[in-house]
Amino acid sequence: MPTATIGKPQLLAMGAPTLVVFDAATRGTATVTGPDQTITQPAASASASASASRARASTAATITLTVGSASGSIPLTASDLVCRDETGAVIPLTAVGPASATAPAGGTAQLVVSGIFTTGAAQVTWQPSGHPLALWDFNIELD
Repeated sequence: MPTATIGKPQLLAMGAPTLVVFDAATRGTATVTGPDQTITQPAASASASASASRARASTAATITLTVGSASGSIPLTASDLVCRDETGAVIPLTAVGPASATAPAGGTAQLVVSGIFTTGAAQVTWQPSGHPLALWDFNIELD
């Protein structure tokens, strides 16, 4: 399993786990899963205006960050998850349920966020305290 540290983040496929090392006393594993699609909106019809016809199909979906702590406690906050589409545009994420959680030593914690995604590639980055630790790539296909 790859190891992610502040300053040496890991690029992973969605669902792939990584060891995370914050310091000598705090380490664990992290996995991001999803996106789990909830609602799909069709693309604009050909009869729509020119600007609206450029709109792509979209879907509401959730992404789940699961962290297990081997040592030390690992805090999770929704604001530490940043999602971008293939153009680099930020995809706003909002917490589903609690906006924060803590994985205690020997325990696990989950954080669920939701966003609106369009067809194409995207990535979600876990960046505790603003420092990228791990990036998970994924694709949205709305056929």
